[in-house]
Amino acid sequence: MARRMQQTSLLPSRLCTGGNIRVWDITAADAASAEIAQHDFASTVDSLLFIGTQLVALSSVGKVAVWNIMTRHWKVQQITPITSHDTAGSSLLLGCASGKIYYIDMEKFPLRMKDNDLLVTQLYQDPAKEAVTALSVHFTPKMCTAGHWLEIAYGTASGTVRVVVEHPETLGQGFQLLHTFTVHRTPVVRVLLGEKHLISVCSDCNHVRTWTVTRFRGCLSTQPGSQPLASFNVMSLEGTLNSDGLSPSASARDIGPYGDHDDQQVFLQSVVPESNELYVRLSATGK
Repeated sequence: MARRMQQTSLLPSRLCTGGNIRVWDITAADAASAEIAQHDFASTVDSLLFIGTQLVALSSVGKVAVWNIMTRHWKVQQITPITSHDTAGSSLLLGCASGKIYYIDMEKFPLRMKDNDLLVTQLYQDPAKEAVTALSVHFTPKMCTAGHWLEIAYGTASGTVRVVVEHPETLGQGFQLLHTFTVHRTPVVRVLLGEKHLISVCSDCNHVRTWTVTRFRGCLSTQPGSQPLASFNVMSLEGTLNSDGLSPSASARDIGPYGDHDDQQVFLQSVVPESNELYVRLSATGK
């Protein structure tokens, strides 16, 4: 998979085999010079993605590696084991087994002064210190306030769903816990916070719970607060989970929800393996 990077004539493509990451310029005329970067991650790469002009590799053991297309240098940082992640614009958020949520601004690409290594900032710690198994970040419209309002929804290993926010009035005080929902009995494997709805999926037969969210001038509000909307399952005979309950198979992950955060999202349901029937269901209601 390739993605065109701004302000460069390169069209990079990346490949990972085990812990070895290789990057090619697929526009190069000479195949021998097409490879432009290589890195031995020394760990299994669980996610590999482009964010702006950065290539990011993540490992569940807590390793983060970032390659900049301009400087063509790698920066590596070790944190606690990573159990989830999400992106919004140039921001990368990491949910960890320790219950911590970390943040990296890829646009500013901050480096630590003491060793010039990648700066990873801790944003929040789950009150119960449970593993953050699903993560969704949402930026509100700029007209909301003079500054930005960052909203994060996350799910934990025990099935709890929380929503935390930071707004300009409380800048410097850390994130504030806005909502806590204890509706699942198994680990949350997917969560999505959008303009109108909050959606969570747990590992028990892809059980989905949804809420309508209340906003005032684009920002989340507690008056009257979020209201339960629907409860349903997106069943799949091949959508099984691993024994740890935290790592769904590829088929279980692929149900979605898909779509823009600020628009209507859908689940894709294939009930019978190798069937020619695919059901498209609204993520908010299951219909």
